[in-house]
Amino acid sequence: MILSFTVILCSTAKTVVDAAATTSAIASVSSVRNEPIIPSVMEKPAASASTASCLILPDQTTIHADTVWSSERVYVLDGKVTIAKGSTLTIRPGTIIKGVDQGSRLIINGTLLARGSEQAPIIFTSLRDDRWGGDTNGDSSGSSASGSKSSSPASGDWDGLFFSASSASASLLDHCLISYGGSGSQMSAIFCNQASPTITHCTISHSRACGLRLQDASPTISHCTISHSSSAGILCEGASCPTIKRCTIHHNRTYGIYSLGTSTPVITENTFSDNGLFAAFLSCTGKVFISDNTIRDCGGGICLAGVITADTHLNNSPDCPYMLNGLTVAEGATLSIEPGIIIKGKNQCTWLIVNGTTPLISEGSLSSAAAGEDKGRASKELDSLPKLRLR
Repeated sequence: MILSFTVILCSTAKTVVDAAATTSAIASVSSVRNEPIIPSVMEKPAASASTASCLILPDQTTIHADTVWSSERVYVLDGKVTIAKGSTLTIRPGTIIKGVDQGSRLIINGTLLARGSEQAPIIFTSLRDDRWGGDTNGDSSGSSASGSKSSSPASGDWDGLFFSASSASASLLDHCLISYGGSGSQMSAIFCNQASPTITHCTISHSRACGLRLQDASPTISHCTISHSSSAGILCEGASCPTIKRCTIHHNRTYGIYSLGTSTPVITENTFSDNGLFAAFLSCTGKVFISDNTIRDCGGGICLAGVITADTHLNNSPDCPYMLNGLTVAEGATLSIEPGIIIKGKNQCTWLIVNGTTPLISEGSLSSAAAGEDKGRASKELDSLPKLRLR
């Protein structure tokens, strides 16, 4: 199968999405080593920051062979582009990928290896984002222009990255910047549907709805910054069990992390700040694993609801209060609470229910303990809880 792509020289004088220009500029694929479906690299003018070599990938493009994208050009997703099962797309450091509109999505059915570096991150962004690759759409009024901002990038300008159930677990996003995605049906810049890629050292920002959406997925997300989402930074649905570690999650409109269904995220050593409602809202259905997180300027810390069905230990993280919104410890499970933990009731309808002979273990010192009194194992005061029910 021979694929054809549009290769043009993008500048302020020419718009890459012009239909007539696209038709007249179609170039056949040449056989280039390591780039079997990409035409020969066009020379990138070095003199102008607003001019770059571009490769337009039209809607319904499918990558059927191992392919490399490199930093010599800007790759423009003009619709859905799919990495076929069994194929690998390798993206080299410094490469820029732009989405044209809300139908622009990179679908990973095979393997995506996007390994940037601190000095040369890989960029996934809006066509209207002139900070990277210059004025790709030639409108002279994008994010780097001094004139009208009517064409500045915004959340939801393009769809994002979709990892399907057939995508390889070896898929990797490392040192990538993903901005202004989240439109379309996936409502997130990155959607993992029964897929578990590794996502490290990435910055995910200005997403419509969520930065990352996980459906029955268990990726490792570490050393990432997730911010300025229109809803939650990370949404966990179904039976997702991600490891979220050493991330900075801030300025998301509702929650830093929002966990629903039977999801059991592992949340450890993260820093949360300035998220609208809670640092995290967890609808518990199993074991809760939360450890060594730091929370600053969030409305209510970490909110726990639902049912804990496995032994759970609440760690005393710095500045990390726990908020209860109707939490039940199921019979046969143990909830252990470390000394120094602050637990608050969300409202007058809040409760902590401990069923059957289930233990509620709380170790600490009574706040009223005087000198000479026993300061060892004691029952923690739960005055802030509207209800404590033991069944």
